[in-house]
Amino acid sequence: MDKLKRFSALLTALLLTYTTVGCEKKKSSDESRITLESSVSSTDTTDTTESSDSAAATETTEAINATESSQNATEASTETATNTTQPASQNKQENSNAQETTQANNTNNENPNSSGNSNTSGNSQPENNSNSSSSNASTGNNSTGNTSSNNSTPVQQPSTQSTPSNKPQPATQPPTEAVPEQVYTGEIKFDSHITSSGSNITVSGSKALISAGGDYYISGKISNGQLEVNTKEKVKIFLDGVSISNSSGPAILISDAKKIVIELVDGTTSTISDGGSDKINDGALFSNDTITIKGNGTLNINSNNAHGISSDDDVIIQEGTLNITSKKTGIMANDNITVNGGTLNIKGGTNGLKSKGTMNINGGTTIVYGGTKEEKSSVYAQSGFTFAGGTLYAVGNAVTQPTSMSAPCFVAAFSTSMSANSLIKIKKNNSDLISLTPHNNYKCIMVMSDSVASGSSLNINIAGKDYGTYTLSSGLNGVNAG
Repeated sequence: MDKLKRFSALLTALLLTYTTVGCEKKKSSDESRITLESSVSSTDTTDTTESSDSAAATETTEAINATESSQNATEASTETATNTTQPASQNKQENSNAQETTQANNTNNENPNSSGNSNTSGNSQPENNSNSSSSNASTGNNSTGNTSSNNSTPVQQPSTQSTPSNKPQPATQPPTEAVPEQVYTGEIKFDSHITSSGSNITVSGSKALISAGGDYYISGKISNGQLEVNTKEKVKIFLDGVSISNSSGPAILISDAKKIVIELVDGTTSTISDGGSDKINDGALFSNDTITIKGNGTLNINSNNAHGISSDDDVIIQEGTLNITSKKTGIMANDNITVNGGTLNIKGGTNGLKSKGTMNINGGTTIVYGGTKEEKSSVYAQSGFTFAGGTLYAVGNAVTQPTSMSAPCFVAAFSTSMSANSLIKIKKNNSDLISLTPHNNYKCIMVMSDSVASGSSLNINIAGKDYGTYTLSSGLNGVNAG
């Protein structure tokens, strides 16, 4: 019992010492002291005989060691928080040192009888039996401040993963549907020697004949040749920058076809011209059947015989740019002329546009000049003329008044013939509308356009001379301009 009393006195002294240290530490040291007191109380209650003195001393020593481990854990936690701010390379080195220290600690824990365990100055590495989370650390004079933790929060390493962007990602676009490649029934290339491929094409000297329906691709250049279509079926011709001249008849002759379409390949310019004195097939582009022109290309037509385009049926302009200069009429149709779109620039030798049947202007821009004969017109429609949209500027010796119109029709008439090649400037509401240069003398000017509404004012200036300003009303507006 004397031994136990002496040991209790020693324990009390040690407790006072650790209490003082705990005041300088964090709150975790107080928790460690409570653990120590609990351990001592348990030791006093459990050991009732002198024969258990040695065992009690051993348990008390382990409790003291647990207290030291808890205090060291507090220091380790503080150092761990500090280490989280260090660069990754330094943390790696410190973790390596901590691992070496841990290995040394584990060696000492496995050998409790080593001389290091008898050192009470704080240099020993006691075996930690505490149930609380703790960290082994090297302390005392040889302490490096590095820690090795089995249960404590690990040091955070800088992340190498990129942070996902908050920007909205573009929606996946559906694949663009492939445009099917045009398949042609046959191809013709004009040159000094005409070549062809495909079906239903016959080449004879400088002429190429299409004898069955289908789609045909035409290219090349020939100075004296002809393209002819003769079939009861539908035919579509694609003109891709072709140039055909014929000194004795039409450059393109449609002898027969159920339906003929000429498509101007986008972005290309084709040119045709005729000659001779054929009074039956009397156009640089002549058709015995209805002909339709479309495509976003350009077709230049020069007629040295009679008409630029001539058809025994209808002529329909859907799109494209047509530049026509003709000895007689620019576009001649036996039944009907319809303009739905495109751009037409026509210089006629007699009439500009002439239909023995009806005429319909529904869209596009048409600039047409008539010929020199006084009885000939810039626009002539024997059975009726309808304007339903687009723009029409017509200059000539006469003009057919529309029977139906969607915009005011302005016609300025002159008592004397106005000179050819004199610049005409027309202003709408004091702003430039159009400039025109007729290639022949003329006596009247017609203006019809979707952009010219009732109430608009038009000013006419010819060769620098003002011929008046006129305010339009709906319907026909005929004025004597001079």
